[in-house]
Amino acid sequence: MHKKTEVVYSLDKEKSISKRMFEFDLLKCFAIFLVICGHSIMHLTDDNKNSNLLYQLIYSFHMPLFMTVAGFFCTNSMNLSFSKFVKKKLWQLLYPCLIFGILFFLLEVIFLNRATGSLLKYLFASFWFLKSCFICYLVLYICLKICNNRILGGTILAIFLSQFIPIFKLPFMMPFFVLGYILNSKWESFTSHKHKLFWISVCLFIPIFYIYINTDVIDIVDIKKRIINEGEIISIKEYLSYHSLRLIIGLIGTIVCLTLFNLIAPHIKQFKISGYLSKVGEETLGIYILQTIILEVFLSKYVNITHVSPYLFNLLIVPIISLVILMLSILIIKTINRNIIIKKLFWGK
Repeated sequence: MHKKTEVVYSLDKEKSISKRMFEFDLLKCFAIFLVICGHSIMHLTDDNKNSNLLYQLIYSFHMPLFMTVAGFFCTNSMNLSFSKFVKKKLWQLLYPCLIFGILFFLLEVIFLNRATGSLLKYLFASFWFLKSCFICYLVLYICLKICNNRILGGTILAIFLSQFIPIFKLPFMMPFFVLGYILNSKWESFTSHKHKLFWISVCLFIPIFYIYINTDVIDIVDIKKRIINEGEIISIKEYLSYHSLRLIIGLIGTIVCLTLFNLIAPHIKQFKISGYLSKVGEETLGIYILQTIILEVFLSKYVNITHVSPYLFNLLIVPIISLVILMLSILIIKTINRNIIIKKLFWGK
């Protein structure tokens, strides 16, 4: 979701930027496709999504992966003055949430007549990942300044404080944002062990994923619902056990993807399709916003694929629908970007 100019590298800088940004753009293309697949399963069937293996697989690591990538590209922003930093991130992350949140609300009210709350509720609830990303940027920036830019102290403080900010899944997201920030400065070392890290993480992911899908995973949102709606008392031990499991499976899944794409990127870079996939990876912010509107406003009203064979649904229907949504989102983005006024209106660029 970030521009190539945001990345800071050491050693052979120009070569590193070209090579690594291709890998990350490819990775982001894969990650946004998983987002669409997960949302398709969520909104296009009445079947229990928690019993869907593909859904469980995607949601075990795809948001941690995206937040790690966001953290990886935050280095330059952390060196800005506070006023420039806030202005940049407001335009980049929150402005699109405002514009498309209003559009989201209007589409539901005018065309579908099914808005389920006030405009303020829609603006707060929609596109939670971008808001979580903004708060991660802000918390880490402040913590680094408090600790005089000491990476270890600043990152530990940021993770600690995030556990007491129960909005936009921040207790879950912040550790991965910090992971990405640290990886940026340790990338040479990380990639030098990519073969070992890949196979170790794959071997660990399989048994831990089995534990994950057989556990009733909860997070801070679930706890609030259970306490407020059901008056249930949740023990700290219970919450920490589930929270730790989600962090572990997210971490291992993220490492699998980072190392995998680092391994395969050099071998597929010469193919024409890889260039297209890389371009798709550069538009993940816009795709994330548009696929939300396409799926939640339109397809969820007119498409319902319930009681279909899970193999047919997961292996054929979901990938095809997700690919169509991905291509439609790219087409809309290209159309918006053709007019500089409309482009500024929607993206704030």
